[in-house]
Amino acid sequence: MLIDIANLRLAAENPRKTPADEAAHLSLVASMKAHGQITNILVRPGDKPGLFDIIDGGRRFQAAKAAELEQLKADLYEGTSDAGEIGAAANMMRAAMHPLDEAKVIARLAANGESLDSIGLRFGKGQRWVEQRQKLDRLSPKAKTLFREARIDMAAAQAMTLGTKVQQEQYLAKAKDDWHYDASNIRRCLTAEAINAKYALFPLSDYPAKYIVRDLFSEDVRLTNVELFHEMQRKAAAELAEKVRAEGWSEVIERDDRSSDEFYAKYVEAVGDTIKKAERAKFAATVYYHSRSGEVIVKRGYVLRKDARKVQKGQSTDADKVDQADVAPATCFDLSPTQDNIIAALQTQGIARAIAGGDTWLALYTMLSPLLPCADSEARNEPAWAGLRRSFPNYIGANALFDDKLEHPECKPVRFPGRTAFERMSWDDVMGLVRLAALATLQLMYRPDPAAAKELETADIEWFRYDAAFLRRFRLDALQDLARHLKIESDGLKKGQLVAAILAHEGRPFLPVKWNERRKAEQAE
Repeated sequence: MLIDIANLRLAAENPRKTPADEAAHLSLVASMKAHGQITNILVRPGDKPGLFDIIDGGRRFQAAKAAELEQLKADLYEGTSDAGEIGAAANMMRAAMHPLDEAKVIARLAANGESLDSIGLRFGKGQRWVEQRQKLDRLSPKAKTLFREARIDMAAAQAMTLGTKVQQEQYLAKAKDDWHYDASNIRRCLTAEAINAKYALFPLSDYPAKYIVRDLFSEDVRLTNVELFHEMQRKAAAELAEKVRAEGWSEVIERDDRSSDEFYAKYVEAVGDTIKKAERAKFAATVYYHSRSGEVIVKRGYVLRKDARKVQKGQSTDADKVDQADVAPATCFDLSPTQDNIIAALQTQGIARAIAGGDTWLALYTMLSPLLPCADSEARNEPAWAGLRRSFPNYIGANALFDDKLEHPECKPVRFPGRTAFERMSWDDVMGLVRLAALATLQLMYRPDPAAAKELETADIEWFRYDAAFLRRFRLDALQDLARHLKIESDGLKKGQLVAAILAHEGRPFLPVKWNERRKAEQAE
């Protein structure tokens, strides 16, 4: 029978004293609006004619009022049991619909072209709930069977949705023990090859959507094209390193966990208050790249061990600390390893230019002296800058450190002439081959050397110049010391202003290395 809402009231014995949560109430209201009343309420006659007390159906009654229904369908209870007992029994006997059955209904509505928002409104659920049920409907046949048989629980079924049907079947085919059906183990195995998107430095909108797997049952997002992720992540990490360099640190070291890392043998972490901007030039920063997860960690405030007056020893070198106040003042002769490489690259280019310009003696000395036997087994004949030392990196790689790039003299590939052709060559042509061979060996050299500097002066080669990248890597106090040698007033100048002033300085640049003869002359004075 139909009863007007106005003639209904909750029975005093109604067992539900704690109201349903707000979400459940709103869900029922939405269902009432979309589908009307699906299940009849149970009533008994009230204490006045035309009034009825609700024994079972209090939530439907409240939702109907919110949905602005005018009448409810009701069944009249004619038994003698207590109303509270009947209401409790009715509630306890209800069984929730299996999630897979819900998922099948959702999938059918979606297949008929209904939008996710519309489907959600029908059941009083959000779009995410609808998407979750769709995911469950796409489980593999074996996963569905195990779920229905309660051999895997809801959490495990949710974890299964992270794999394709093929991956799910492969995983379940190998599952032998109970722990294989644990949700955390399933999730770990199905996402082992993917990258957690939380580590991405780049916007996910730049990453192809077809490689993005969203865990609809958690906040995790996984990226399945690992190679593409690392390509984009390393580019973003390099951009991040440039931003860190702009903060004014003496050096920014880019590291990862794949290469041999002697970082903590050279550097120690400074402790104390936050490093002030004016003091940053005393310290280095690191940008660390984890090659598996792609996580990038930036740490600031490291100093070379040789610049620390007192190091607080930890259980390992990476646990050593130094107080900020114990960092020794620097001069322009305290060069970082990067600055050493910059000077070495400039010096190598100078030697190359001298050889390319026709210095046959330097070409032969560079190329041939390492090959000559030495009477003293403890000594070596070759000059420090000579090639044929395969452990040294190609100096051209140092170009990544420069603002103004270096160019190596052209070294065209040639075929060595046969004996007859060689006999007809002039001495100048032979020396051309020698110089070409020497240029090739120089690509292995990278170490600054005083003997090389002396030979360059003899050859009248101006090889050293200031580069903005070189100057920026000085600490502020070291840069001020360099300005003193150049007789540039540095008081009140910020680091960027001082770099600009040194670059604009006219005259031969002062070479800030300890074997610089100019410095010896100054000390002698």
